[in-house]
Amino acid sequence: MAKKKHVAVYARTSTKTNAQTDSAPRQWRVASAALFNAGIPKKNIKKVKEVISGSVPVCQRVKFLKLLDSATDIYVESARAISRRASHGEEIYNIAKDKGVSIICSDFPKLFALQPSPIESFMRKLVLAMQELDRDVLVERMQAGLAAKKKTAKARTQSGTPKVNGRKSTLELLKPSSSKVKQMISLSKKRAKGHFGWRSLATQFDRILKIKGGKKLSVETVRRMAKELGSR
Repeated sequence: MAKKKHVAVYARTSTKTNAQTDSAPRQWRVASAALFNAGIPKKNIKKVKEVISGSVPVCQRVKFLKLLDSATDIYVESARAISRRASHGEEIYNIAKDKGVSIICSDFPKLFALQPSPIESFMRKLVLAMQELDRDVLVERMQAGLAAKKKTAKARTQSGTPKVNGRKSTLELLKPSSSKVKQMISLSKKRAKGHFGWRSLATQFDRILKIKGGKKLSVETVRRMAKELGSR
């Protein structure tokens, strides 16, 4: 085991996209405020950022587990940085307790007390459970919203299914006029009847669309476009 030498300020983001925002720096700032109030010298502080879901099993939290071996204290913005699952949060707490590592939340400093009173133990379990509930309700609402949007969505993916999010298809980006769309639909139907192949269809689509820069459509792109046109 590595010799414990430093105090850590830990931040966790669920996705790489969030990692590129102010999420981690904000967590560091909030956690550091509590750390500086404790009078800990800056030279002994190590900032750590981890991009991983708070719902994954503890064994997959490689960076945080390594931190438990090297740090004396770990400061976080809130218990959300530790885990979004109550059972996982409790597991991490027990590992930290066995290693003698203090986890200090800026909004609830004694939440992970190593020698908790009965009320502190109760509050830790309650807060972890509330965080899991908060996440589950958020996911449930998001899924319900997507399901409702699918029923009324006019846009279609390149595979012809209702489109509720994600990047735009080639047809959506090119925005062909209604007359061009009719021509393309007619040609797609002729290809389906065996009048010509995909390469010929691609050539004819190129003539209709006249993409800037002389860019040509690939056969695979034309396949997807034909499928999307077929759902209109």
